[in-house]
Amino acid sequence: MDKLFFKKTYHIIVQRVSKQRLHRRPEPESSIDDQEIIKGNLNDGLNGSLAVVYGIISTILDRYDFDNPRNALDIGTGTGVLLAKLAQLFPETSFTGIDISQAMLEIAQETTKKYKNIYLMLCNLHNLKATFDGKTFDLITWSLGLHHLKNNEEASKTISMLTDLLSPRGRLFIFDIERPKTLSGARFLADTFNNKYGYPYYQDSLNSYLAAFSYQEMEEIIKAASVKTYLHKRPFFINIFQYVIIPGARIKPKAQRHRPEFHYQGNQLFDYKLLKLAFGL
Repeated sequence: MDKLFFKKTYHIIVQRVSKQRLHRRPEPESSIDDQEIIKGNLNDGLNGSLAVVYGIISTILDRYDFDNPRNALDIGTGTGVLLAKLAQLFPETSFTGIDISQAMLEIAQETTKKYKNIYLMLCNLHNLKATFDGKTFDLITWSLGLHHLKNNEEASKTISMLTDLLSPRGRLFIFDIERPKTLSGARFLADTFNNKYGYPYYQDSLNSYLAAFSYQEMEEIIKAASVKTYLHKRPFFINIFQYVIIPGARIKPKAQRHRPEFHYQGNQLFDYKLLKLAFGL
């Protein structure tokens, strides 16, 4: 076994059992159209650790019965790599992917161009109600975006606003990072998984780890949003991710799963299987 395996194991144990609590550091202002960050995000999403995370998100969504959503809103679509996977997973669903970055959406146009059930638009998260003006969605997905918000209060208000955009049978799915308990743990994640895509992307990723909400903070955020029922899960171990489904009532596993296929190799395959096991998938 190589040194990386032992380092991963050490930080997994620390994240699981440590009583330390690293204070949250909201992300600094950065350019949403930084080409180096966008390039790093695209390459990571296609070939790196982010591709594995996208696989886990798809596998989680495939586990539950979302009652064949007619339409869906994907918030923070970015380069569109994950949205393309969602379009495969829900081929009968009409997706609207939104992002605040025009540069990101230009890449997303390319990565999603073969999918006829995807529409992309430039939109600010805080203008959603005005933009859609009474329209509702059967499914809203928001992956790796909640940590961009400034504080718990803004996060609660945003979640409350998103639930107002759900149809009577609609569900909101949020997937995000769980903040590492130590600064060395955050740096280990950035060094191991994000360093090879250039310094701007590395620093942006490190900022994201430090800005993520803890599991307990997420609980407080959801409750402050006056959500009646929800499902909030983290892995049994490897506590660096978490997801929420709102409402949580009557959500159940699918009788027949699509089981998306991913062609991972080496460390990617190991990490995917480990995360899949940790989430009980």
